[in-house]
Amino acid sequence: MMDLARILFRRAPWLAGIFLLAAAAAHRAEAHPHAWIDVTVKVLFDGQGRIYALEETWLFDPLYTAFSLEGVKRGADGAPDQKAVDALMHENMKNIKEYGYLTEVLSDGTKAKFSGVRDIKSTEKDKRLQLTFTLLLETPADAAKSAVEYAIFDPTYYIEMLHAEGGDAIKLSGAGTGCRHRLVPPNPNPDAVGLAAALDRTQSAGDGLGKFFAERVNIRCGAEP
Repeated sequence: MMDLARILFRRAPWLAGIFLLAAAAAHRAEAHPHAWIDVTVKVLFDGQGRIYALEETWLFDPLYTAFSLEGVKRGADGAPDQKAVDALMHENMKNIKEYGYLTEVLSDGTKAKFSGVRDIKSTEKDKRLQLTFTLLLETPADAAKSAVEYAIFDPTYYIEMLHAEGGDAIKLSGAGTGCRHRLVPPNPNPDAVGLAAALDRTQSAGDGLGKFFAERVNIRCGAEP
């Protein structure tokens, strides 16, 4: 693997194939982020009204998609070979496991653990790779008893991950009538903004920068937050 690829995998090692994107634009020294993912989330409630999983859908940006699928055979309908798409996305899933699937869930301020993922699906939609998976909480979170919050972000902020625009980016599935959510936009401090702007493709801020630019979603059932 070329030196540029090694640099990029050190910065965002979970994103298999991202070096292709950077190699195409290596002559540019741009600030963070260098790739984008639109996120939609379905928060899943069990029969006891507890949150037991997040069904996440990630829609990768067109440039990453184009270079990731370069050379992949396509059918008469123009769709890429599904086996190749599945192989790429399963490799990404394997890599992000080490990073908690780029997802943080807090229940009453305590970080939740995950027991695994299921229902992994991948496809190309409007020339963008799409990954869907269900992330299972090890212990269901009761939003009626305490505040529950989640955030989805790349800790290095090499990839920007924001909820998709529109009113359907966050859904509460199986929740009671008293449940609601509130999206809190990021409010990074000036130091974080300055650091992000100063970094080029050969530099890394480590694993702490992305948290400052993460959207957070608060979920409560019953009492007002």
